[in-house]
Amino acid sequence: MADTFDGSGRSAESRQDEQHQQRWISTKSFSSGRAFNSQNWRIKADDSSNAPSSQSLQPQMDSPRPTLGKQLSQVPQAIIEGRRLYVGNMPYMAKKEDVHELFAAGEFNIERIDISIDPFTGRNPSYCFVELETKEQAEQAMQQLDNRDFLGRPVKIRPGVAKSPTDRSIAKVDGSPRTESERPFAFDRWQRDDASAHFKGYSEQGRRLYVGGLPKLSNQATIDTEIRKFFKGFNLEAVSKLISPSPSRLMGPGNHYYLFVDFPNPKEAQSAIEALDGKKGPWGGKIRIYRARGDSWKPDERQKWGAVRENNLSTAAKTNAAA
Repeated sequence: MADTFDGSGRSAESRQDEQHQQRWISTKSFSSGRAFNSQNWRIKADDSSNAPSSQSLQPQMDSPRPTLGKQLSQVPQAIIEGRRLYVGNMPYMAKKEDVHELFAAGEFNIERIDISIDPFTGRNPSYCFVELETKEQAEQAMQQLDNRDFLGRPVKIRPGVAKSPTDRSIAKVDGSPRTESERPFAFDRWQRDDASAHFKGYSEQGRRLYVGGLPKLSNQATIDTEIRKFFKGFNLEAVSKLISPSPSRLMGPGNHYYLFVDFPNPKEAQSAIEALDGKKGPWGGKIRIYRARGDSWKPDERQKWGAVRENNLSTAAKTNAAA
C-alpha cells in the first residue's frame, strides 16, 4: 500500500514515528519509576558456618569466582588487593563529583572513580566503582557509608569484583588511544568525562537524528557496532540506547525499535538522511531517518530534585519555627 501524506508532506508512517519521540521527551515526574524504586545492588552470599548446607549450592554473586575462567593476572590489582568498591542503589542523576564528595566527606583517599554517564540523558546506570588507597580504607568505607543518604537514596557499598570478562572493571585504563578496531563504542560512557554535557543543543543544532525501524538488538556493544556499520562512511559521535516502542506498536508487523545518533555537524547529519533514509537495513525492512525534535527531559532531574529538596527544607524549617 502506498504511503499517505499530510499537508506537510510527511507520511503517516513518519507521523507515527514522531509520536515515539514524545516518549523520549516525556514530562512525567522525576520522582517516580525505576530510578527511585529499584534495588539495583548486589548481595554477597552469607558464608557463615551457621548457614544451611543448601546455601553452598547457591551462586555467590560477589565472590571472586575463579570459575569465570580469568587468569589472576587479568583481574585488576585493586580488586586483588580489596581496594575496589561497588557503589549501588545510586540515583540516576548522580555524577562523578557527587561520588567523590560522598567519599571525601569521610576523608577516604580516592584513587579512581569509574562511572558510566549516558551522553543522551545525563544518567548513570545506578551504580559505579570506586578504588581507595588501601584495603583498610575500603573496609571502613563499607562500614561508614553503607546506607548513607546519597541524593535522597540509601547508597549500598559492597566489595567490587570482576563479574565477567566484559566487566568494565577490566576495561582498558592505561590512557593509550584506542584504534577503531579496539573501540567498541562510538561514545565510551565509562572512559569519557564529558558525557553529562554532551546532550545539550544537539537537536536544536540539527546534529541529532532519529533512526527507526530497528529490531530488538541484544546489548549496547551490538547496537553500537551494527549502527556504525549501517552509517559506514559517516562520523558518528554517539549512539543512544535502543528505545522500545509502545506495546500496541510492538505487536504490529515489522521492526519498531528506535534510537538516536549524533553527528559532529548539521551538514553531515543531513547527508546521512539523504543517503540512508528509506534504505533497507541489515536486519530487513527499511530504516527511517530524520532530524530529532527536542531533548530528553531526564537531564533536568537534578534541578527538579534540588527545587523539591529546598522546598521541603523550607517547609520543615517553618514548621519547626511555629512549634
